[in-house]
Amino acid sequence: MLSFCTYPLEIFKQLNKSEWLETMKAAHRQYEIEYPNRDLHEGQIFAWGDCFEVLQRVLADFPYPDFHIIFEYVLHLENGCRPDVLLVSSEQVFVLEFKHKDSAPDADIAQADMYGRFMSTCHVESRDKEVITCLVLTTSTEPEERIDGSLHFVSEQALKKLLQEKSKSPSHPLDIEKWQDSIYEPDKNSLQSMVDMFELGELPHLKTARSPKIPVASNFLRTLTAEAQAKKEHWLCVISGVPGAGKTLLGVQYIYEMRKPESTYQEANATYVSGNGPLLKVLKGQLRYPTFLMTAPALIKSHHQGHLKDTKLVVFDEAQRMWSEKRMKEKNRGDFSENQQIIDILSGPDWGVLIALIGEGQEIYEGEEGGIDAWAKAVPSNWKVACSPKYKEAFSACKAKKVTIEPSLHLDVSIRSQGAEQVSHFVNTLLDNNIEEAKILYQQIKEKHFRMYVTQDFQAIKAYCHQLYEGRDDKRYGCITSSKNPKNSKVSWSKNGKIDIASWFNAPPSSPKSCCQMNQSPSEFDVEGLELDLPIIGWFEDLRWEDGAWVPYKKKYPGAKAEKYVPGTPDYRYRINTYRVFLTRGRDGVLIYVPPQANLMPVYEILKEVGIEELH
Repeated sequence: MLSFCTYPLEIFKQLNKSEWLETMKAAHRQYEIEYPNRDLHEGQIFAWGDCFEVLQRVLADFPYPDFHIIFEYVLHLENGCRPDVLLVSSEQVFVLEFKHKDSAPDADIAQADMYGRFMSTCHVESRDKEVITCLVLTTSTEPEERIDGSLHFVSEQALKKLLQEKSKSPSHPLDIEKWQDSIYEPDKNSLQSMVDMFELGELPHLKTARSPKIPVASNFLRTLTAEAQAKKEHWLCVISGVPGAGKTLLGVQYIYEMRKPESTYQEANATYVSGNGPLLKVLKGQLRYPTFLMTAPALIKSHHQGHLKDTKLVVFDEAQRMWSEKRMKEKNRGDFSENQQIIDILSGPDWGVLIALIGEGQEIYEGEEGGIDAWAKAVPSNWKVACSPKYKEAFSACKAKKVTIEPSLHLDVSIRSQGAEQVSHFVNTLLDNNIEEAKILYQQIKEKHFRMYVTQDFQAIKAYCHQLYEGRDDKRYGCITSSKNPKNSKVSWSKNGKIDIASWFNAPPSSPKSCCQMNQSPSEFDVEGLELDLPIIGWFEDLRWEDGAWVPYKKKYPGAKAEKYVPGTPDYRYRINTYRVFLTRGRDGVLIYVPPQANLMPVYEILKEVGIEELH
């Protein structure tokens, strides 16, 4: 089923409402076979009738007969979601979401935004067309449209005016069957893409326009690996990227290609190592044979015990998060740092490639900020280095035989937020106290159908999520909060505590362990590297807005006086970076909960000042 029904516009104008409703009911019965939890109810039938009457009045004198009207177009890869109405020509797509209301709750706005984003970014036959998204409020009497971001809010009267002003005469007739049969390419979250690679053999589809460097970087890694094997060389390849740019996906895809049965690198024992333990737990919980996934200590131990022979290919994700020589000695794990030991593993007489993936501006662990310098110091004189331009200075004085600066190794476009590439830039400007630029950038990401909300009412968050994602078992939303959340904070969710992060992320929404239950709040150490469709950020007293700047505070115990972190210190930056991590986790949007207390009111107000809407 592609849609409930589709008509040339001139045919629709002549339809009888009762007969049309019977067609819609029959179509819904077929729809229920594939989506059995979507029962037809009287409210839906009333909404259909309301929509039909409005459209026949609005379109009565619509001048362009080459348009088609489509009711309930089924998005199969979005769990059967259906935009109410699509008005389609060879040049334009009007996405019309109808509500029998005179104002729009936030969940209705987000739903219409999502449909607009789906059609403009995921529906291949619509990508070269002008997509205009409207939330039609059928009981409203407003004569003019209201525009918010990319969304038009219209009454019946305003819809008629909008169509008269914005519709264009098609240059040629639309092949409606080809359009309806269009390939639909939604962006899967990175974790699902990784799982599909190893479980189904499906490589992720990354839209080149949105991730221009990923294919180039991938080709560079393949060429470098072939050269290393042919010339018996050892290479360190250092990749940087903004949050959500696809570094992990790039690294895992590389391992997948090296391990494929037809690969010439079968004897290379390609291994993915991560300094992000929670991410590994989540991945291992989804894969049947996750033996190629390891922590750095596990790789080192397995090598020393002789379980891993001839290891020649290693991807080290979150490579700045390796243990220093000092820490390794403290933990009785040897006299050398983790990166030195992994380099040693790959320094055999044959060849070897070590790919280090380093996140930009997300250092949250002690010692991370010196991570890149530690890599530059550790690289041997007989190795070669290829690195991102971000680290040109760090490797300028290293002992390596050769240093190549490769532009494609810096991934500067986020692919996480489904078309809103400026999210990372917005977050950086906000946390850098650049409020005026943040205002501009937030309007830009709203125009890409990405919205953030802030509230002091946690119940409003629950209602919003349940309404927006009703019936969407594929969606993941949940609470996250700082590890420095003060113990005496009166919050409506539980403290971090001991969390099974694999179950929290992987369990279905109905499970008590699922993130969607909103009864646990992992910290920055748990969620860095994970993506949520809608993260719910608990913004507490460890980061406040005072005198025009963000001020991190040390953990406050009952009865103790709060202390500020010293600007310029690593601890100061770790607090800032915690919220940088949180604010860049979202795919559909972001929700922020700020407790209603006096010392956090400035936080609440500055977030609203940059344009983040208040959730009602």
